[in-house]
Amino acid sequence: MMDVYKLDSVQYGSLITLSSITMLAGVLIYNQFLKEYEMRTLLYWVNGLGVILGLVDLWQVKRYNLEYGISDYKLICFGTILFEPINFAMTQIPAIVTC
Repeated sequence: MMDVYKLDSVQYGSLITLSSITMLAGVLIYNQFLKEYEMRTLLYWVNGLGVILGLVDLWQVKRYNLEYGISDYKLICFGTILFEPINFAMTQIPAIVTC
């Protein structure tokens, strides 16, 4: 990934750090706002979010972001690093809590 998107080790390290912070934010969002919702409702919204994330990934693979002047680093931060932990919080944490 670092070769294709031309990320240096500092940018890659900051992405990993940002991913850990957003994972913690996802857990906090679940504890504050999503505990009272049924798992069925959460899965409904996660599927919609998954469609949007799939489109962002497709955009990145097709390299459309460069046509619009969006750098790979910003697209990776927006698509993968910010939304994947929230997706995890909405799908995996309720399953872990109910077991």
